Amino acid sequence: LRCLYVLTEVPCEPDSRSYGLDEMLGGTGAGGPGAGDLSLTGVASRLLILVISVQLAQPDEMWDDVNITTCWVPAKFLRLFSAALKHAPMLCWPARRRTGGNAQQNQQERKREDSGGYDMHRIMLMQLCATYMYKILVNPILLRLSVVAHRSLELSEEALIREFVTAMHKVAMNFLGNELRCSKEDSRDGGGTLALTDGQAGGHSSSNSHSGRLPRKVQAEIFASLVTPPAIRVLVHAMLYGIHKEAIAFKDGFTGGNEDHVRLTSSLVNRSISALAAVMDAAALSEETRCDYHVCEAISQTMSLGAQLVPRARITQLMQERAVDMLRTAVQEIMDEGLPIPQGPVDAETFVQIVPTERPVLVALAWHGSVADEDSAAFVDRRLIVVTSRLNLLIMGFKPGAARIDEDGGPPPGKEDLQVISYRDLRRLQHTVVHTRMRQFLGLWWDKKNRPQREVIIFESSSRRTMFQQMLRIVERHRDPSQKQFKREFRRGVPALYVRRDVMESLQLTSQGDVKDNVRIVNVSFVKSRTGSDVQSGYFVGQAQSEVEVLVLTVDTLCAITLSSFLKQFANREDEEYYRQALAKQAEDGDAKEICSHELETDSEGEENFLGEMQAGTSFDGIEECDNIHGSPWQLKNLKGVWFLADAQPRVKLNFENQEVISFPRDGERQRWRRHLASVLGHQEKRKPDDDAKGNQGWSVVPTGKTEIGEVQKYAQAAQRELLRERPGLAGTTIRI
Repeated sequence: LRCLYVLTEVPCEPDSRSYGLDEMLGGTGAGGPGAGDLSLTGVASRLLILVISVQLAQPDEMWDDVNITTCWVPAKFLRLFSAALKHAPMLCWPARRRTGGNAQQNQQERKREDSGGYDMHRIMLMQLCATYMYKILVNPILLRLSVVAHRSLELSEEALIREFVTAMHKVAMNFLGNELRCSKEDSRDGGGTLALTDGQAGGHSSSNSHSGRLPRKVQAEIFASLVTPPAIRVLVHAMLYGIHKEAIAFKDGFTGGNEDHVRLTSSLVNRSISALAAVMDAAALSEETRCDYHVCEAISQTMSLGAQLVPRARITQLMQERAVDMLRTAVQEIMDEGLPIPQGPVDAETFVQIVPTERPVLVALAWHGSVADEDSAAFVDRRLIVVTSRLNLLIMGFKPGAARIDEDGGPPPGKEDLQVISYRDLRRLQHTVVHTRMRQFLGLWWDKKNRPQREVIIFESSSRRTMFQQMLRIVERHRDPSQKQFKREFRRGVPALYVRRDVMESLQLTSQGDVKDNVRIVNVSFVKSRTGSDVQSGYFVGQAQSEVEVLVLTVDTLCAITLSSFLKQFANREDEEYYRQALAKQAEDGDAKEICSHELETDSEGEENFLGEMQAGTSFDGIEECDNIHGSPWQLKNLKGVWFLADAQPRVKLNFENQEVISFPRDGERQRWRRHLASVLGHQEKRKPDDDAKGNQGWSVVPTGKTEIGEVQKYAQAAQRELLRERPGLAGTTIRI
């Protein structure tokens, strides 16, 4: 299992991954390339038999307890299954284009592609693995989650549940990306087989007989067979368990490896929310399979019982993610009617038309805009980012006065509230620009024939950015015939390059309140501005860049920066040559420090060694500062208290000389920032001289409804004394946030 996973994620050669995917998914049939049928006798089915044999070989008393063996083995299989679905090409094509074989074999393979045979095969493969999850894993996991109040999950058990949730999310996303094509004559009676209709593009009717898709009721029945109600219960209770553990994560301090466990718990919560939102949207294809009511009822019962903490901000995040996915229906209606023809001259080479069976797969809410260079004004607006089943990027804006969803819910915007901004082929995307400290930010650099060439996307949810990047990894990039051939060329996937070093140094310089400050960057978050979050509520309002601010957390300081000044530093007229040289160097010898290696999807979030000290004598000569706001930077040594407000909106209140309020777009981003702040404050406590440390009570974490810092300090000191009485072994140590 480990070897296959490595072959899938970090192969030595791209062809190795393609070979492994073909073998595991069984897309070539038992007879190899060109075989006459699509069978499920590939590596995946044989691995599944081995995994089941290991699990069922355990004695009954061990199986009831779900021991380490019966947790790690299925967890690794589910991780491998998720990786295979993540890297598998869209439209269920084979993983690699094979040129060998005789004419008859090549003709048979092309026929399977054109007829939608691979679509049906992918559904059958997901059905096989989903049946294993339902028959073997669901009941033991539900049993284990029902007693977590008496015995917390072990690391292996939590890993299994996290991989189960991830697999369910991949199944839902692959289902949404499967066009489920059927013939015209069969689609009228609701039956039919999966077969590709004519590929005529352009405007067309939204009826099934013209679009070539299976009826919605049939689609719903197929999805219900993949994701059963008990599996949805696992998603709900995994999320509730995770948000409870996350809420009490720092009550005993931030020491002894607790950081890693909290990070994994937050990962479980984020994955559960993403999976639930996708599953609820896919299940809503029919009223018979809709599960929104049952999910809400389970959450309400947990909140009513009071046995688990259920933070409102996390539930609001689920509502927000569900609301974003609901927009998929409006986008599909617009695509079915046909996108408007762009005004002005149209380049036939770059013009993209909608295919009748094309579906929106990824839907994300983000701030989006084009940036020419440092001398041009940069504006971003809140827009809808859509990636389709044909791997095209559709950007949609919200019309003035468009419907919006408030905290208490409401009808989502309809197709009449959306307008098409652009529609591009992702194969024309040359590279992206990222940084491990900026989890919401993504820069796009298109080829010269696509204008504007540089765009930026600031996702409200970093989970959606991760999904967007995963889809970029399966893009077959366009290469100009005149382009130079390199030894190690990016054959599949859009390469990612790091943000230029001088851009990050500009953020560091702006965050430096004193020359002695260690301004090594820990986290960069994009938050709602003070005026914007106070004046308007709701998530679906087209707002300008004044509604977004850049929040930079360093080892010693916290700084708020205007988005416009950051984008001015980000855009440089020399970027084209800089990135071209970096890609050429990577293609020649495979060693370019400017290239971001993001092959493996992990939960570490690039947090390794972010608390290291800056090099002595570090200077920022020739670096231009950004525009800081709200009286920042603030030195963290002057921080007296932090309130993580228990509101529906993820807000944080910090007490420096004045009280500063930060409003995050999603609670997942606030939780990440919370972990980073805890690490920084704990790091500061370790650096204090012994005399200062003895007279300092340190940081305590207490639930409180008090808002005055003096009252909170008295309450925290009383809680700390009570904890020391209960656990004398903590005497002499510092209890940190």
